[in-house]
Amino acid sequence: MEARQSSLYFFDPKKVGEDLSEVALELISVEDQEIQSRWFHGQSDTDLFIWSDLNGRVIKQQISFYGQVVEWNFVDGVRTGYIVEDEVESQAINASETVHFDKEPQATTVEMAVQIIEHVYMDEVLKQSLLANFQETAKTTKKSFKKSKFASLLNRLKK
Repeated sequence: MEARQSSLYFFDPKKVGEDLSEVALELISVEDQEIQSRWFHGQSDTDLFIWSDLNGRVIKQQISFYGQVVEWNFVDGVRTGYIVEDEVESQAINASETVHFDKEPQATTVEMAVQIIEHVYMDEVLKQSLLANFQETAKTTKKSFKKSKFASLLNRLKK
């Protein structure tokens, strides 16, 4: 009976979040600006990417888990979607992944992302910033960023 009950709990945000660890930290030069790129990865194929300026302000964040994607950026706000792997006939070539974004953010998917991030081991100030960004509604006022200054940076990060 106990084994059956535990199999009913497929999604464990605490376990997924605690499993994420930082695997890369890079500085990227984009249009005379330095952008910090951070990548957290977990064994459950969960990825968290964070792009911020050198003052620590988050420009874009994206988490993918179980084929779902939740993204926030200061231009578009919160977006949700899913990953589609393009099939390739040859096994020698890796399939490419594409994110198909939903017309409207899916509240359940955003809530799952929030629950995962709540359990990631990282700087608490950064964590609270990520949580606040995901909890805002799409297309809301964009904090204190100068849209014209960062919009071109964001477009380059979308690649």
